[in-house]
Amino acid sequence: MKKLLINNILLKILSAFAAILIWLLVIYNLNPMDTKILHVPVTMLNADKLQERGFAYDIVGEAKVEIQVKARRRDMNQITEKDFKIEADLDYLQGDEENSMQRRCQISHPIVVSHADIIEDFNKKSDDWITIILENIITRKYRVEIEAMGTTADDFIFNKDNLTAIPEEVTITGRKSEVDRIYKVVYTVELKDANEDVIFKGKPRIEDSAHNNITDQIHVSMTPDEVQVCIEVYQKKTLPIVFETSGSPAPGYLFKGAHCSHTSVDVIGLKGILSQLDQIVIPATALNLDGLTANKEFKLHIKDYLPERVELANSEDQTGQGPVVIIEVEIEKKKQLQFRLELKNISMIGRNLQDYTYEFEESFIVIEVEGSAEDMKSLQVENIIATANLKQLGVGRHEVDVSIQLPDGIVQKSKGTLRVKIEPVVEPTTKAIETQEESSTQATSLETQPSTSLDETTQAESETHTE
Repeated sequence: MKKLLINNILLKILSAFAAILIWLLVIYNLNPMDTKILHVPVTMLNADKLQERGFAYDIVGEAKVEIQVKARRRDMNQITEKDFKIEADLDYLQGDEENSMQRRCQISHPIVVSHADIIEDFNKKSDDWITIILENIITRKYRVEIEAMGTTADDFIFNKDNLTAIPEEVTITGRKSEVDRIYKVVYTVELKDANEDVIFKGKPRIEDSAHNNITDQIHVSMTPDEVQVCIEVYQKKTLPIVFETSGSPAPGYLFKGAHCSHTSVDVIGLKGILSQLDQIVIPATALNLDGLTANKEFKLHIKDYLPERVELANSEDQTGQGPVVIIEVEIEKKKQLQFRLELKNISMIGRNLQDYTYEFEESFIVIEVEGSAEDMKSLQVENIIATANLKQLGVGRHEVDVSIQLPDGIVQKSKGTLRVKIEPVVEPTTKAIETQEESSTQATSLETQPSTSLDETTQAESETHTE
């Protein structure tokens, strides 16, 4: 029998199994007491009131309390941290308005909220205090900067320096340490061959001083959290600059011409407005020549002469008024000359040779003219048209004004006068015929024979020229 028990393996296995089963039955029926350690999180009360006073908080370490729970072993698996409530009231904390600070906040005694029927006992293993760091909550305003990327269509443009968001500023509220990291608030828009106005709407990003996007790294509130940007796209056009002058230089001086530093300028505006605009006109009132005796420069801001809703494509000076146009007017002292006109150079209008005889007391007249040096240099006797009107004159002595027509730019300063004696033609007698023939011969000689040759006229001009 003894040998059978020692050498029978199957019997040994059955014996071990029976022993374990008996032990389990004993344990189950006895159900002894057991202990368990729980880490119950602390519920923070009145955090909103603390924030209303301008503070945020951080907990040093874990906001959990260690609790030892005692219960029957077979009930222990049902007990968790959710069966207990531990609170800390933040409303009693006081902070400094300038700096961050540490405060101790008392925690309440654990309260059983469920499974109280199976929890035999519990006790708190941690301290009655947790450490809180208080930090000021501050509010700052930031202007939203617009970052424009992309391009417009050909012959269209938008002003990158004049982009604003709606609203222009946002308000950011948060912990001082986090708000202090903010360097600027930026909203990026991207154009794609735009040829008309474009509206963008979205949330700006927050950047630090190194231009890193820290929007998701800090916990702040932004009001409003979205902005709108309207980009006005203008057509670009090159327009010529034209100008006029007003007034007159001082006596003895003349306006010779003007030169402008800019022949054209680039402008932007709505397509419909630019289609009706062909040039930029600087009015005559801006260039007044009254009393000038020397050259003068007029410095004008071209922006002052643009129509409404038309702007310069680029500003070229620091005043923001656009390019300065310099118009130089040239003033020249007038030059005076005297010209000798022979009778052959004067057209006689209205002579009645059938009834009258005409005898001129002068063989030439001298006239004085004035103009620019350039015009006077090219003036010749052949360019002067002189006429004397004898049509209404009867018998007697007369002074006849000679009408002078000069080239453009030259004016007559003195008038020329001819003295003429008019007599009737006498009926011929024997003696009178001889006298008439003699007088006729003299008159004909006066009409047909020039008083002075062309060469002599030129010489006379040289002798009588005065500047």
